[in-house]
Amino acid sequence: MSPKLFPSKIDWWLGALLCVPPIAAVSSLVALCTAREAASWVGWIPLVLVVAIYGGLVFPMRYEVHDDALVIRFGRFRSRVRYGDIRGVKPTRNPISSPALSLRRLHIDAGSSLGPNISPADQDGFLAALAERTPHLRRQGDSLVPREAD
Repeated sequence: MSPKLFPSKIDWWLGALLCVPPIAAVSSLVALCTAREAASWVGWIPLVLVVAIYGGLVFPMRYEVHDDALVIRFGRFRSRVRYGDIRGVKPTRNPISSPALSLRRLHIDAGSSLGPNISPADQDGFLAALAERTPHLRRQGDSLVPREAD
């Protein structure tokens, strides 16, 4: 079965903030090229750095619900969380650095208090897909909690 893909929600203010470095880099490149400076090639450095950072760490940012594990993809990096390791999922607004482009996040409790915190745009659909693959957890509102022993 193919994985279910959930792109990250992007807060408007963070989206606007992420637009500043590329605009500044392109502006400096245009300014150097129109001034016909001998070293106008230097103007490409900021643009290349911004593209490398965004492509390496930020985009694409999505969460993939596979058959065997949750895969968190941010740029060129992937983090894999086995379903058996997930103890619970709960909403959070923790601003600590995470593979998330929104402060409306879900904390995946996989044995570490530091994360991961993710921000799927469709949190309800994401929780439903994750609940299907974690029989040891049950849906409780905007969370997944351990099933009680029978």
